Amino acid sequence: MKLKIVPARQGLVWVRNGLKVFFMRPLGFCLLFLIFMIVGPPLMLAVAPLATIGFMLATQEALQGRFPMPTLFIMPLRIDKARLWAQVKLGVAYAVCTVVIYLLSTGVDGGALQSASDAMNAGKSATELEPLMSDPRLMTWWLVLVAGVGALAIPFWYAPALVHWAA
Repeated sequence: MKLKIVPARQGLVWVRNGLKVFFMRPLGFCLLFLIFMIVGPPLMLAVAPLATIGFMLATQEALQGRFPMPTLFIMPLRIDKARLWAQVKLGVAYAVCTVVIYLLSTGVDGGALQSASDAMNAGKSATELEPLMSDPRLMTWWLVLVAGVGALAIPFWYAPALVHWAA
């Protein structure tokens, strides 16, 4: 496997081609996305790296004129044991790292998230919620969470595909 360097403008071509493929079979892709979203948050964290391969396989199917079926999410599991074990480890690592990032983010909020959540669950009025929601610690929580999950997601977009199609 060799890394192919391409100009940055190639990204626009990929986006355009991706949209073109999506609109070839939008119902199929929407169905796959819906199934992906209802699997459940804990399981979804662990299978997210494998689900990305499912969408890549769906793209192959659509380009070949076939309807992308939900069974494509199982296809990444039909590989040799070594690559399957690597995929499982990637999924577990992603889920664990995501939970750690969430715990770190709630550790820096000083209880602001819990206070706001408790007030909303208690049915407090908008005027009572306003000071809680404008607490700068809540913004710190959000920024740490988004930055952490965003940084974590980048390698996990590509690692499963590299493992799946490795020779």
